[in-house]
Amino acid sequence: EASRRLAEVAIQERGKDEAGRLDAIALRVLARPLETAERKALEPVIRDLRDHYARDGKASQALVAVGDSRADASIPAPELAAWTMVASQFFNLDEALNK
Repeated sequence: EASRRLAEVAIQERGKDEAGRLDAIALRVLARPLETAERKALEPVIRDLRDHYARDGKASQALVAVGDSRADASIPAPELAAWTMVASQFFNLDEALNK
């Protein structure tokens, strides 16, 4: 649920700007912007997650339904699901866990 909420904030703040979304997440979780190499490494991850959730509507709906709070209905479920997984990856970085 925390990952979904962070994804919602990044999407709401930065719109379709992927680099801006990544920075919004990185600044909140890592307290720093991403380096160029890190950003490049995430580009195929985002693309693959988007493709996966676009093909599997049930999975995207199930993921964004996790938690007590409701997902932002103005954000398409596949897009929100993909960015939820991106946010989750940030939360699971050693850098985030050891801060």
